[in-house]
Amino acid sequence: MARAKNTKSKSPSIPAAKRRKGFLAVAIPWLRRFGITCGLVLFIIWLGAWGVATGAFVRAAQWSENQFLTASANAGFKIENLLVEGRVNTEPNLLMALLNIQTGDPLFSVNPNDAQQLLENIKWIKHAYIQRRLPDTIYIKLTERTPSALLETDHGKVLLDENSTAIEIDNISPFDHLITLSGAGSQDAMTFLITSLNAVPDIKTRITKAHRLGKRRWDLTLDNGITLRMPEDDNLASPSNAPKMLINKIKSLPSSTSNPSIFALMTN
Repeated sequence: MARAKNTKSKSPSIPAAKRRKGFLAVAIPWLRRFGITCGLVLFIIWLGAWGVATGAFVRAAQWSENQFLTASANAGFKIENLLVEGRVNTEPNLLMALLNIQTGDPLFSVNPNDAQQLLENIKWIKHAYIQRRLPDTIYIKLTERTPSALLETDHGKVLLDENSTAIEIDNISPFDHLITLSGAGSQDAMTFLITSLNAVPDIKTRITKAHRLGKRRWDLTLDNGITLRMPEDDNLASPSNAPKMLINKIKSLPSSTSNPSIFALMTN
């Protein structure tokens, strides 16, 4: 009996040309998409570079801003009032020159943050707060440095604020009534002294000079020429640390005398 031949079925082979054609059919669309994407990216980069180089973007932004400001002013949002609170020593002309605003200007043309930075560059101003109040008001609240004493230096007198920091102004004559400090360490100890004297204003108004000795105590000169040698570490602001005898002794001194004297005020 003849055996049947064992034949194996073979899958038909795909020619190499057809395989390449199938790969290209998939790859070409992706390459096209990649090329288009790269082209768009390059175009955007070129457009950005062109806009920066020519200033076109800046001009467009400025034009849009000017159109908005004009429209808002026409709608009634324009400056009619300027309210300033807390101004004592700051020159009004300097204030207006820095703000550079006039009646009728668009209200939204004032940037509060920019205005704050400008005003806080003024020597007198410690802090400035600017607010736009609709529809027509600019409100400014100033916190100024407080002139507290004069410091005697080799180059003349210097005005000091409440933190014993120099206020650099040309004319200090309006502050000649303040206490004049001298001696090594007087500037560092000024805040403590002035704070103490503020608690006894009747005494403070009579003191014209304060000389620091050995960085540990003061000699105070009154308006009648009498010099008070203060004890060490005296604190007039605290009655518990500064005996009432000391304050009463100062108050009992004569208001004027032809022969200035020196009094040593010591605590028991």
